[in-house]
Amino acid sequence: MTSTDLPLEIWQEIIKYLPKEFVETLYSVNRHLLQLALDYKYKVAVLDASARRQYAIIPRQEYSPPGMLQLLVQRLRCLKRSKLLDKSPLSLEDYYSQAKQAILAMEHIRQVELCLAVVTEKEHLSKLRLTKAILELPSNEISNLYLDCALEHLSHILTTGLRLRRLSTFRLSLYTIDPLSDPASHLPLINTFFIHHQSSIETLELHFGHTVDPSSFLKDAPHFPALSRLLLSFPVLESDPTLFSGLKEFVTRHSNHLHSLELYVRRNPFHHRAVKTPVGAAFSIGADAVLVHYPNLVNLTLNMYPAWVSGITHRPHIEKYKSTLETLQIQTCVLTFDDMHDVFSDIFPCLRRLSMTVTCLSPHHLALLASTLPSLKHLTLRVTQQFSSEPRDSSQPDLLTPFAQDIPLVTDMLSSWHLASIDIVPLYKLENISLPDRRALVTALPHTVMFCEVRRDEYASSFEDPGEAMNRLNYWGSNFSPNFFPHS
Repeated sequence: MTSTDLPLEIWQEIIKYLPKEFVETLYSVNRHLLQLALDYKYKVAVLDASARRQYAIIPRQEYSPPGMLQLLVQRLRCLKRSKLLDKSPLSLEDYYSQAKQAILAMEHIRQVELCLAVVTEKEHLSKLRLTKAILELPSNEISNLYLDCALEHLSHILTTGLRLRRLSTFRLSLYTIDPLSDPASHLPLINTFFIHHQSSIETLELHFGHTVDPSSFLKDAPHFPALSRLLLSFPVLESDPTLFSGLKEFVTRHSNHLHSLELYVRRNPFHHRAVKTPVGAAFSIGADAVLVHYPNLVNLTLNMYPAWVSGITHRPHIEKYKSTLETLQIQTCVLTFDDMHDVFSDIFPCLRRLSMTVTCLSPHHLALLASTLPSLKHLTLRVTQQFSSEPRDSSQPDLLTPFAQDIPLVTDMLSSWHLASIDIVPLYKLENISLPDRRALVTALPHTVMFCEVRRDEYASSFEDPGEAMNRLNYWGSNFSPNFFPHS
């Protein structure tokens, strides 16, 4: 919306229809929109150092109330740029020089995000210098730091004396761009940063590229006593489980105080290296290394890339947490009814949110979940093939029972299930859920208020399936984030 510098009068007309709390993220691309945003005192502004560079981002008297920008900006994002713009009135050096002058006056920045694309080396250095200047502000209050740049560039940002006293969330992508670079040579700098912030970090996200060994990186990492949320994304390219002993040791040291764990195991079939490990075995190796005993684990996310394969066993990895789990996301493979029965054969008394991908969805699937997940409130199901019962006769795979026809068989069980919301998202070439089936589903779940984020009466009467629209938007559930696999 901000790619064109529209006249002030147009923005004034647009903004009249927006509540003040509606827009929380603003890009300083359009000086008129920025002025209106500052006048309306929106809470957060974002300076996108990779966006269009037609206009300087220094606050000027004629563009915004003096001093207001410094009070509002809390997040700085240096993002990837799809292409360079040659018609900018500012040179690259001038742009980043002016950006630095403006940002150094801002004492309220809480979040810094650096994401480098493969553009010019000169622009890389400009972004790195800009980020370093922010981090070294004597009075900085940065709590969230996200670094997505090569290990070779970290020395331009992190120094041995850097200390961010309020840092609580740290995300780091670990990869190299020079094939001759030794990842181990960069680990001392990262470990020094970890030691300086080990007492304050509560959320740690580590995304490992194929050139960086997680065990070698983490075996000397310090203990983080306040760590409650951990995200690990790494590839499994070898079938030797001992290669992940350092990783297992790291998570074991933090197991007693971890409440949230997100695991992304990658096995990219298009990778240039020879893949020696089957997909199911790759997930088992990664899961065995990370899914140790967590006595207080509340949130668990399991992801496998690619996620369209079968033959992955989940039960031994999940059942150990059934007494504490409240949120579970399974995106490792497409689950059949037998897979679901294997995972949820026991009762999960505390589980309130569940998201997974299934081959088909029938009333019997829902009845299984209703019987073993009595506390479930929010359910997201992504369906790949069919919205009907699985064939009752394996010798006749095309003999399907319509969804609405099987509803009466499980009505008693579903009618007592206090599910608050359900999202059914059809994927690939699956036809939309028919209106009769949607009406039958709404009738069978009398306590459910929201279906695909619309009210039950709208879901039961809508001409189009709301779930299909959610698929177009790559919907993963309102309580879950999409997969993130950088540098796989």
